[in-house]
Amino acid sequence: MIREESLTDKSNMEGSIANFFKECHDARKLGRKVRVQKPEAIVIAGMGGSGISGRLLHNYLPELPIFVANHYDLPEWLPKKTLVFVASYSGNTEETLSMFQAAHKKGYNIVAMSSGGKLEKMANAKNVTHIKLPTGFPPRLATAFLFVPLITVLQNSGIIPNKDVELDKAIQALQNPKHKRMGEDISKRLVDRVPLIYSSKNFSAVAMKWKTDINENAKTPAFHNTYSEHNHNELNGFLNLPARFHVIILRDEDDNRHIQKRFDITKKIIRETGTTVTEIMIRGDNKLSKILSTMHIGLWAAYHLALAYGTDPTPVPVIEVLKRELKK
Repeated sequence: MIREESLTDKSNMEGSIANFFKECHDARKLGRKVRVQKPEAIVIAGMGGSGISGRLLHNYLPELPIFVANHYDLPEWLPKKTLVFVASYSGNTEETLSMFQAAHKKGYNIVAMSSGGKLEKMANAKNVTHIKLPTGFPPRLATAFLFVPLITVLQNSGIIPNKDVELDKAIQALQNPKHKRMGEDISKRLVDRVPLIYSSKNFSAVAMKWKTDINENAKTPAFHNTYSEHNHNELNGFLNLPARFHVIILRDEDDNRHIQKRFDITKKIIRETGTTVTEIMIRGDNKLSKILSTMHIGLWAAYHLALAYGTDPTPVPVIEVLKRELKK
């Protein structure tokens, strides 16, 4: 049943999503003075909306040894010359604070990122580089400030070539009004259905971002998977469907030709089960434009789905309950 949209956006998430291009522009100013030695491995330690920045970086720069840590500790196998970006937008995420302590104990090179909180205090106390992020955003809307500075630090340090031109084009692409219209149109197809977001491995972080934004904004289940792993297990789940699903395929023309063939075949199989499918061709002048633009469309889709459910997209009340219980 489609619900009438209500004016529940009390924190003006719409304005923040519309200004995503500006946030990316402002974010490139962060970390400009930070330079590090070339590492043997790069770790982004963070949870949720903060940790997704590392996954996006891995999609963008797959040639680098980038790993995402989202636990209370770091892997034991990391080399001595490891660069650890410790990211917590609030600065108070307990898992991330624990990873900071672990990284410091092992003597890794650390760059901390937060809008304040305990992480900033710990970094200052231990003379660790800290990048101060702007306040006032839910972590899932602070992606620009958590992602773009990673690129800035890496290019400052000569680890990657200068990416300013690519970022300029990506910021320009984010001003495309089609993103909002596409997101709103997709949201109408998702009402009273469980979204399943599929992509190639090259855009796995973008598919995950769609999934988590729908979870947190629309307060409804959503799931993601990558091709071709999907074909070896999840595809068989379409034989007995316990709920109504809508599949979203994020597809890039540069995906491996074998993956392209799998998209075509499985799309046909899924539609034959009566499940609706939306295919989005990822567009952009470069990989960064593709990542940010497709993510932007997903933000709009999650936002409008929240409104369709009569839900304020910003608060995350169930997560807050969990945090209170953990403190007891």
